[in-house]
Amino acid sequence: MKHFNEQISKAKTIAITGHIHPDGDCIGSCLALKQYILDNYSGKKVDVYLESISTEFRFLSHAQEIITESKDDESYDLFFVLDCGSEDRYEPFATMVRCAKTLIGIDHHISNDGFGDFYKIDPQASATCEVLCQIFEEDKISKECAQCLYTGIVHDTGVFKHSNTTRKTMEYAGMLLEKGVSTTKIIDETFYQKTFVQNQLLGKALLKSQLYADGQIIISNLSEQDFEELHASTSDSDGIIDQLRITKGVEAAIFLYPIENGYKVSMRSNEKVKVSEIAKTHGGGGHIRAAGCSMKGLLNIYKEKDFTSHDVVAKLRGILRQKKIGHTGTLDPNAEGVLPVCLGKGTKLCDMLTGTKKQYKVSFVFEKETDTEDIWGTVTKTHEPLKQDAPIKDTILSFVGEYDQVPPMYSAKKINGKKLYELAREGKIIERKPERIRIYDISDIEISYPEVTMTVTCSKGTYIRSLCRDIGHKLQNGACMTKLVRTRSSGFQLEYAHTLSEIEEAVKTGKIEEWIIPIEKVFLKYQKGTVKKDYDKVLFNGNPLKKEMFYEIDLDTTKKLRVYDESEQFIGIYYWKKNMFFPDKIFYDNNQ
Repeated sequence: MKHFNEQISKAKTIAITGHIHPDGDCIGSCLALKQYILDNYSGKKVDVYLESISTEFRFLSHAQEIITESKDDESYDLFFVLDCGSEDRYEPFATMVRCAKTLIGIDHHISNDGFGDFYKIDPQASATCEVLCQIFEEDKISKECAQCLYTGIVHDTGVFKHSNTTRKTMEYAGMLLEKGVSTTKIIDETFYQKTFVQNQLLGKALLKSQLYADGQIIISNLSEQDFEELHASTSDSDGIIDQLRITKGVEAAIFLYPIENGYKVSMRSNEKVKVSEIAKTHGGGGHIRAAGCSMKGLLNIYKEKDFTSHDVVAKLRGILRQKKIGHTGTLDPNAEGVLPVCLGKGTKLCDMLTGTKKQYKVSFVFEKETDTEDIWGTVTKTHEPLKQDAPIKDTILSFVGEYDQVPPMYSAKKINGKKLYELAREGKIIERKPERIRIYDISDIEISYPEVTMTVTCSKGTYIRSLCRDIGHKLQNGACMTKLVRTRSSGFQLEYAHTLSEIEEAVKTGKIEEWIIPIEKVFLKYQKGTVKKDYDKVLFNGNPLKKEMFYEIDLDTTKKLRVYDESEQFIGIYYWKKNMFFPDKIFYDNNQ
């Protein structure tokens, strides 16, 4: 690749990242590139940034050094983005990528249009690791580097079974084999090897399986009791659906197993059945021959005008075919913008996210007051124009900080068990107590009298309509809001939000899973603790945890802890008390 050697040689600090939910090719390509640079370029600092990887990949060179949390204050000379073609696919580290002096993209996906200062995309290649084989000098590929490359190729070709396997793929695989890679370790341990519990669970699933449609369809299921009897977790069911699919004479396989609030349905087919179409009708999606349904986590929704927040939740329940959905902060029907929505066990986050900072782009006009404090209400009072020298900007900025705000009469706030807007519609105007709120920042102020546009960052409980009202009153005039867009909420940004129609289309095309944000992403600012397998029973029963139960030896007891089991399954958030870590919020249970 042109400029590859040149850019690495120039850079002192180099970072590498890939897509969210990293698979074998993503992990293998990132670690292979790091190894290649360290092997052939002296004096380089090389960091790999990825979300937590599965335990089966920890044998790869430098896997233990992967950084899972963004360091937005860190700036690199050179940043590689591998195996993905858009910013939303590497979003956890997007800020760092944008701050790098030079960006290089390397990928094999046909959907990648090319981005960065330099890039190499080969849609004919089976994997990004195969693209790296094209770039690397063969005699400079070490055994450790070859191990990573071979892992990526093996995973994206399904051990050379998928149609993307070409003559060139096999030639590169042969070259890597000559480097001394352990095919047994890579193929057996990452594809076929099962624990005793996994084998027992598979046995139960096979015994409970039944044939339908003259033996062309096989269906099996496992109950909560089945998992409990074997002390098995959901991850132990991996591979069962594929074993069902290869039953002789079977065209399609369906496997059901329990998760929180229902069942997960996995589907596989051989040639005739498009299981993705079946999954779509049940709110799921996937590939033509491999699909499933059930969702948990968070969605960043763009709430459009004329929808209430409750409307959004109701429509999502229909689109996703899922009951347990909640939102994290009400938006008025005439407002639009970011509305984080929680799915399944992600609804446990709702109360945690509603209290966070929010940011709005708001417009308002002077000279007018309405009963709703926005342009859609009934005009109650008009005013003469402000004088030309009126200190509009200074008055606006004077609201930065804390102040006591009287909530609007038309709001969802409850007094004596009844919402204020319900009383207002009955013609009742009652006295409201002011509440202390905080305006963190007001920026991007544009004055085109009588209209003003500005960006406001504020605390929970702030009514932007009322802020506009109060600005007008301080200038001895009137003001009412004309437009409101929430641009940030609970860490979610407008540019990554999806409309309901986009969500519906994503369900139809099988891409919805890519847009669901894992629960643990909300807590990446917290330190990570991994509990040793010997203490699984203590962990899964929700008991407090001692320091010695963790692999990490330098846990900071002054901060909350993001806890995982040994298989990298996110358990919950813990806090330190009485020489132990106590559960604050648990997101795992044995029925998930």
